[in-house]
This record gives sequence, structure tokens and C-alpha cells, in this order.
Amino acid sequence: SDSHQLVSLPGCATAQELAEAGAQDMCLDAPVKTFLFAALQGKMLGTTDGMTLSVELACSELASALVSSESRRCVIAVVPHEKPTCNTKLAMPLRRVSDCSGWLFTCTTEARAEILEILGQNGAVRRHLKRFYSLHPDATVGRGAFGHIIRASCVNKPGHGVAVKMLKKTVKESKVRSEIQMLAAAQGSPFVVGFLSAFYDESPRSGAKVWSLVFESYPGDLFCWVVERS
Repeated sequence: SDSHQLVSLPGCATAQELAEAGAQDMCLDAPVKTFLFAALQGKMLGTTDGMTLSVELACSELASALVSSESRRCVIAVVPHEKPTCNTKLAMPLRRVSDCSGWLFTCTTEARAEILEILGQNGAVRRHLKRFYSLHPDATVGRGAFGHIIRASCVNKPGHGVAVKMLKKTVKESKVRSEIQMLAAAQGSPFVVGFLSAFYDESPRSGAKVWSLVFESYPGDLFCWVVERS
């Protein structure tokens, strides 16, 4: 089950800090509500207690935190990249009283990986790529003007191979976000490669964002694919 809150917590500058603060509130028995949602083509639509919510997932920041090992529950934070649309019978405007505003959802620890995966496929951005995927740096399968592609495997799904597009530091963030939005919106087409998630980490030297895009892995190349279907 999921619960939904529209929150803005003082001192939270990132989605991770918001998730951790929300997890602390859950430890104090904060009230929760049942929330039903569906994610499709870069957006999340949900409803709870007469309120409908539309969240632009593409390029939103995504994080999670464990409430406690005893409760077997965790908190997922979604911080929109753009101002969301919220319609409700009761006026509930999003208050921006801190550095970071977004939504908190609770779920069981068993469901966390699947929910993060669904939100990631719809363009939500996470940090710490190596927590979710084991990279194989020696298995570079391609290089281009904006980066290179290496093989990797999913930590939560042993044996499930993926392709990770490691972008160069010189690629502008606006270009990356445009690609994420396009990929999320185009999912479901048989002619578009399966997009799994986007990540960024900060360079230890410069502090600049280093972006990675994760895709389904396919054998062969585009030329072979076209020839086989022509």
C-alpha cells in the first residue's frame, strides 16, 4: 500500500534528505493515507481522499529511505523538476518554505525496488548508480560524441543485463534532461529502446554532475536489427 503527503520540510535541500526526514516522521507514528497511483509516459497520476494529483516524473528527483528494520516500511520521495499540477476539492497549495518541496509515499520494503523501477522508467532521476547496478567497465560496447556505453547487471535481479550510457562531463544538463523527457514519453513504442532509469553523481574533483542513462540490453546492432526486419 502507498500513502501520500504534500510536504515541504525545513532544511531539506535534496530528495534524499526529504525521504530521510519523512522516514523519521514515520517513526513518530505520523498519519498516513491510502494512495492509488499509475505511472505512464513520464507522468504519475494518483488519487486519495477526493484529491487528484498529476506529477511530472520526467527529470524529477527520486530517493528512498528505510523507516526502520522492524516496521519493514520505507519512504519514497519525489521532488518535481517543474511545478506540478494539483487539483483538489480542498485548496492545498504546495508551500515552498524550504529548499526542497515534493511528495512522500510509504511502501513495504519488499515493494520498494519495483516502485523505484517503475518511477525510473518514467524518467525520475536517482543518484548512486552503483547501488543499483554492477558495472562491467571492461565490457564497453560502443563510443560516441557524448559518451560511451558499457554493460552492467541489476543488483536486485541477478543475471539481468543492461546497457549503461555514461555521458561525458561536458554534456549540458539541459540536453540530458531533454533526452530523458523524450525517452520517457516514447516508451511503449516497438521502435524505441527500453529505457530503465537516469542517474547522476557528483564528480569528486569538480562537483559537476556526471549523468548515466540505463537501457535494456539487446544483442547485435541497429544495422542488423533493420536488416532482419526488412
